Amino acid sequence: MSPEIVSAIVIAVLAILLCIGIISFLIFLCFKIVHHHKRLNDLEEQLDKLKTQLQVSAVTKQDEYTILDESKLRHKEPIHDSAIELRGASGNSSDNAQPTSGHSSLSSFKGPRYTIKIRKETAKYVRKEITNVYGNVLPDSQVVAIAQRYYKEKTNSSDLVGIDDMDITNQKEEKEIINTRQSVIFEGRPTSMMMDLDELPDSNRLNEQGVFVHKMIGKSGGDLQLLGIKLEIPDGALKNNTQITLGITWDISAYPELTKSQALLSPVVVCQPSIDFEKPVRLSFPHCAVNHELHWKLTVLCNKSNLHGNDSAWNEIEQNGVHKMEITEHHVVLFLKHFTLYTLAGESVEGKTAAKAVKLLAFTSRFQMDQMFTVRIYCINNYIDESSPEMMNIIKATKDMKEADAPQPLFIHDNGEDVVVELSKLSNGWENDGLISKTIDFESIWHCLAPNCKYLFHPTEMSSTKIVCDFTYYQPSDKELQPKKRTLKIADEYKDQSSLALKRNLTKDRKQMKSLILKLDPKSDMDYTMLAEKIGYQPEEIRWLEEQKGLKSPTEIILQKWIDDGHQLIDLEHYFSDMEREDCVSVLCVKGAQHKQ
Repeated sequence: MSPEIVSAIVIAVLAILLCIGIISFLIFLCFKIVHHHKRLNDLEEQLDKLKTQLQVSAVTKQDEYTILDESKLRHKEPIHDSAIELRGASGNSSDNAQPTSGHSSLSSFKGPRYTIKIRKETAKYVRKEITNVYGNVLPDSQVVAIAQRYYKEKTNSSDLVGIDDMDITNQKEEKEIINTRQSVIFEGRPTSMMMDLDELPDSNRLNEQGVFVHKMIGKSGGDLQLLGIKLEIPDGALKNNTQITLGITWDISAYPELTKSQALLSPVVVCQPSIDFEKPVRLSFPHCAVNHELHWKLTVLCNKSNLHGNDSAWNEIEQNGVHKMEITEHHVVLFLKHFTLYTLAGESVEGKTAAKAVKLLAFTSRFQMDQMFTVRIYCINNYIDESSPEMMNIIKATKDMKEADAPQPLFIHDNGEDVVVELSKLSNGWENDGLISKTIDFESIWHCLAPNCKYLFHPTEMSSTKIVCDFTYYQPSDKELQPKKRTLKIADEYKDQSSLALKRNLTKDRKQMKSLILKLDPKSDMDYTMLAEKIGYQPEEIRWLEEQKGLKSPTEIILQKWIDDGHQLIDLEHYFSDMEREDCVSVLCVKGAQHKQ
């Protein structure tokens, strides 16, 4: 071969090898790009999951609860990943929420405003439950009351959790709100402890009102319960960990528009987020229809729009959205494939007069000497489990009033007649300022709008210390000439809770105690703390006494306990002598001299 041909062949081979190398490099480069792109996508997915977990950990991170110096602890039960939220009842209330991608804005919240830690000790173990209060919470004691009920449902316990078993922390200011027995008034209901209503930055203003519980549920399933409503998610219904919200709204603007003949027979139930399930989930909620099979034509309604969206169209539930539906004597049971809003409406069967169960609930103003006394009587749905969401709404709306007497039952019939309330008895020293007989609108009761009537009483005698008033109530009926009347009783009296040191016109014994209070309460080296130490109080008991200052006189607590234990004040004489408090000895000696005479 000639050198030219050989050179050409060599060049051709080299060119081919170069092309193969370039192609191989490009293939390798494309493979690397695809691999890196896939890794970036995986990292983005992990980042999204991490963001979701971080938002959840904002709740669960603060849910750590440690018991220190607990020598008698035998068993610690796991702390549940759960939260409870109460939204405002006033029309202009606002709440704080931060929407999460792919979820309703009900599903995600900035960190809790307050944390209520419940620690209930029994003979065998210490049970704990942590409740987080989100959003712009109104200063109302029912937040704590709902937390108590939620604790009982969560732990299947019948024990009443007192305020002394709770620690309430202001998460924004990282301040613990100290609670004592002095905070418990009005038949054991705790006083308001939800303070500081400043909004969180960058918060969304939502118009919904109600009560909601939230829980992170994974592939293995779980359940949520709230005021007689139960949501059960089976194993395998969810692909990923999801924060589930179960709630009740009492925002009237979210209620279905009903005809005059239609009645709202259940709470308006909120289930979020709007996702599809791999398996049907079970939702049950109460209704108040009486003889539902014979007298009622019932309809389960759903609203597929967001709770705070503009679209508020309610429609009869579609069979393709429900795996199974059942209406029992007291409950509606749905097996759902998708989440939305649900409620039960109904109207009388033709030729029948349907009835629904309601209850009358009375609230009064705080009793004050020589002041007007107000009574409001509400009419709301009455569910068999006594967990009335409408009652929670009224309690929040009447935060400056207190509940009087137990709720009284009544059946409301579909005859268009208003409920009549009559004042039948009023104690001496008071006068009714208005009509004796008043009515509560039938249509408002039928549509579950919590209507009420109001009575106002003013004192006719100076220093009236108590009031008793009886009301009769009934719904007129064409079939009954004399309808059955029921009675609602209200009684209240003035209780002087001021310190003994500020009271006048005392007996001689109480005057002596008052003198000791005025001498020992002021801070000094020989004050009430030294007296407590002398008579055997432990250091932690003395610290508790010091915390009472501003709430009640520590000296008064010590002296009253001394008397309740069967001692006399004169028996303290040698303790005061040891303390070198001759001024206190002289107070006792005056009393002792009177006894000798």
